[in-house]
Amino acid sequence: MAEITYQGATVELLVIPTGMGVPVAGRPTKVALSETAGDTALSDHLADTSAAHAASAVSASSATLVGVGTDVQAVLEELDNAVVAVEDRATAIEADGSMKVRRLSYTETAGAGVYTGQVVLAAGAVLHSVAWETSVAWGADTSAMALGYTGALTAYGAAVDVDAIGGDQVFGLDTEDPDDFASGTTFNAVLTTTGAGTTAGRSAVTIEYSVPPAATAATKV
Repeated sequence: MAEITYQGATVELLVIPTGMGVPVAGRPTKVALSETAGDTALSDHLADTSAAHAASAVSASSATLVGVGTDVQAVLEELDNAVVAVEDRATAIEADGSMKVRRLSYTETAGAGVYTGQVVLAAGAVLHSVAWETSVAWGADTSAMALGYTGALTAYGAAVDVDAIGGDQVFGLDTEDPDDFASGTTFNAVLTTTGAGTTAGRSAVTIEYSVPPAATAATKV
């Protein structure tokens, strides 16, 4: 019989060797554990499936990491801070007023179908142009694209024929004033094909937009 202490609990170890009570060195066949009466720390710990080990109590090595945390909790907090920093940077870049270009690609697969491309525009976005281009003709019987945004899905075209090689600017500075989206929106370009089709067709939609920074108020003298 032997006793050990683990997290405040006294544990008794009973080793029963094989061979009718004749000890066989190094080959115990049964180990019985019992806690001191009234002390259930060990069993409580073993039964806890959610909080047996706090993240701050589990060590971590930062030798190959960018951070310096030495436990799991610290490493997770460093990771969370890094994610927030990247998101803040992305938001700042998005709203710096420069022109942004987003391109949606469409690759034909056999059979009729619907291909949906989307670009999320942030609050205050200004859409400057929308254009499409087909570099490889589509094998489908018909290939028509609806171009618009949430609430007006065909604002820039209800059934633009993109079947043949070619392209066109369906909305832009040459013909219309830019569209402003104070609350933001989602640009949609939905291509619908009919017929058996092939795997040949290739098209793309390109939009140009900006997200101007907050306006600077003029002063009166």
